[in-house]
Amino acid sequence: MTATVELEPRRAAAVSQLRVLAPLSGQVWPLEQVPDPVFAQKMVGDGISLDPTSDVLLAPVAGTVTQLHNAHHALTILTDGGIEVLVHIGLDTVTLRGEGFAPRVKLGDRVEVGQPVIGFDADLVARMARSLLTEIVIANPEKVARMTPRSGLVEAGKDVILDLALADGQGAVAGGFDGKAGGGAPVLSPGISLPNPAGLHARPAAVLAAAAKAFVSEIHLIRGGDQANAKSLVAIMGLSTRQGDVVEVRAAGPDAVQAVEKLAALIAEAAARSPARRRSRRPPRNPPARWPPTPTRSPASRRRRACRSGACCNSVTTSSRSSRTAAPRRMSGRSSMPPAARQSIRSKG
Repeated sequence: MTATVELEPRRAAAVSQLRVLAPLSGQVWPLEQVPDPVFAQKMVGDGISLDPTSDVLLAPVAGTVTQLHNAHHALTILTDGGIEVLVHIGLDTVTLRGEGFAPRVKLGDRVEVGQPVIGFDADLVARMARSLLTEIVIANPEKVARMTPRSGLVEAGKDVILDLALADGQGAVAGGFDGKAGGGAPVLSPGISLPNPAGLHARPAAVLAAAAKAFVSEIHLIRGGDQANAKSLVAIMGLSTRQGDVVEVRAAGPDAVQAVEKLAALIAEAAARSPARRRSRRPPRNPPARWPPTPTRSPASRRRRACRSGACCNSVTTSSRSSRTAAPRRMSGRSSMPPAARQSIRSKG
C-alpha cells in the first residue's frame, strides 16, 4: 500500500493528517519493547521500531532535513505541517562515529517520500552495535492528537507505519518566550565539560528539553560558535556534541536565572555521576571463527595452576596412598644392579 503526505497547498497550518511510510523493510515492533529506556519510555518521542531487512534508509515523509548527526546514524525531517520525524538507526550506533554509514543528503536538503537518505552496512552495524532496531518517532508529540501504528511486516517506501491525526492550533515550541515580558539582560552559565562519551544525545537531550519547556524564557545551549534551542530535542541532538565539549546555557526572559540554574545543574549532575566508560566488547574488524576467543594455556601453566590449587596433591586419596604402602613391592625380572657389580659377585661365589 502506497501513501503520501497529505498537505493542503499553501495552508500547512490546516493539515489535519499525516501518513508516515516505512523507511526500511522489516518487522514492526512496539516502541515499548525496545531494549533501551530512552526509546521504550518515550523520552525522545512516540512512534514505533523496525527490525530491518534492508540497508538503505528512505525518507518516511516529505520535508526538510533539519538534523543530521555527524555520526550519520540519525536524522530528522521537518514536514510542512511542522511535525518533526526522527529516525534513529540501531542502538548505541552513535559510538561508531559514522563507521558503516553513508549519508545521501545533507542538512537543509528538501526530501520527498521514499527518497534514499542514508545507506549503511547492515552486517557491520549489527556486529559492532548493540542492535539494528531502528526507531521512527515523532519528536514533538504535543502536536499530534492521535497516533495509529502499523504492525507486522512492512516494505520500505510502500507501507504506512504511522497514521497521525494532528492537533489543532499548532504553534511554536511549548513555553516559548514571546519577548513582551521583561526579564533584563540575558543570563549565561559557566562552561560545563560534557562527560558522556556520546555527548548530549538521546537521553540527556530529552531530559534537558523537557526541563527547559517548564520555563517561559528563551533558552539556548551554546558550544563555541554553535547554539541550539534548549526546548527542542532535535535541536540539541543537532549540535552533535561529544565527550569533552564545553557547553554554556544562555537564557533571556522573566525566569532566565532559574532556567540557567536548573539546566546547568542537570548537566553538572550528569558529569558528577557519569560512570567510567565501559570497555568495549565489539569484535575486531576481522573476527576469528570463535568470538570472543577462548583463552589457551600452556601445559606448564596448567600444572602451575593445579599446584597452587592443591589439585595435583589431592588427586591421590588417603586410601590409595595406604594401599600403595601396604602392597608388596613388585620386582622386575631384570636387576637394576650395574653389570660390573654383578660380575664381581659371581667371581666371589
